[in-house]
Amino acid sequence: MIKTVVYDSLQRTYYQEQCLLQHLGAGNIVHLHTPYSTYLPQYSGGSAFSLGDGLTGGSDFRDGRWQGYWGEDIAVEYDFGSPDWFQSLKQNSISIVQDGSWLPTHCIFTLQPMGLIIK
Repeated sequence: MIKTVVYDSLQRTYYQEQCLLQHLGAGNIVHLHTPYSTYLPQYSGGSAFSLGDGLTGGSDFRDGRWQGYWGEDIAVEYDFGSPDWFQSLKQNSISIVQDGSWLPTHCIFTLQPMGLIIK
């Protein structure tokens, strides 16, 4: 958990907490085959590689940590460097119906000798 305190010019205090996950995918995105939607900046996730930076989106979809996709399937390629055992694969999704944000209908995780492909 990363906690920060920020003071504005009027000396008002703002606190922020961010969970940082340590996992095999952190820093290992080789290629984001599907560009994320740019129609709303709050769905950028921060960068093209935010799906592998270890930072998670919160319960507020406007926090800038969620990455949105519109109209096509997402494909992300990870490379872990060497073969490894997986105990689990996890995906986080958020659905805000009023904003037009829906859960995926299905997810496919493909393990290949060259890396993990998520669709």
